[in-house]
Amino acid sequence: KLSLYLRNILSPYIKYASYAIIVYFILKWFANLAYKRRMEKAHYEMEREKFEYEQAFLRAQVNPHFLHNSLNFIYTEALSLSKSLADSIYLLSMMMRYSLDNAVKGKQLVPVHKELEYLEIYLEINRRRFGKGKNIVFEFEGDRYLHSIPPLSFITLVENAFKYGDLSVPLYPLQIKIVVNRDKIYFYSSNKKRISKTLDTSGSHIGLKNVERRLRGAFKDKARLRRTEDNEIYTVELFIDFSADTNKLP
Repeated sequence: KLSLYLRNILSPYIKYASYAIIVYFILKWFANLAYKRRMEKAHYEMEREKFEYEQAFLRAQVNPHFLHNSLNFIYTEALSLSKSLADSIYLLSMMMRYSLDNAVKGKQLVPVHKELEYLEIYLEINRRRFGKGKNIVFEFEGDRYLHSIPPLSFITLVENAFKYGDLSVPLYPLQIKIVVNRDKIYFYSSNKKRISKTLDTSGSHIGLKNVERRLRGAFKDKARLRRTEDNEIYTVELFIDFSADTNKLP
């Protein structure tokens, strides 16, 4: 009979198909179990690394805070010896306090006037350190109480000039210009390049890329960082346009 024929023909396929389905679900269950265990292990490793990082971070904070507090003590002691020396120690202490506050609190943005204060302290320390050996021209225009930027942005751009630039020639000073108004923040830095075959400037690229990444994260396409150089002069320009049309940026 047809029904008996079909049963005899199909029953082995149905039986083996059933076995295959059972084996499939068993293998899938083991695969899911293995995946879950891998995820749990990865999560445990992440938590462990996070804990170790936090502990290392806390340990790393001991020395800077100790140094900052020590500088305040030394400043007090130095007042009776030399007002100029004490003032230099105080400026260095203020720089450390600014860096520590932003590192510990993890601030994404700081007011422009705070960043300018930090930059001006940095420039003053270098003037005291090198005297007439470094030629610096600093100019600011606008309202320093408008807007906010990622902390240590200006200082990173200027610090590269001290590391890799030749600021000893009066005709080629380090020129810094910052303009802040309602629509934009503009930063300009230009310096003479130091001529040295052994000078490694790879660190400057890392610092600039880090600043650019933080600016992009804060302002997206409104922020642009531009570097230009020739045989003698190296220039960095930062544009942050708060107007609606970002295509107007140079």
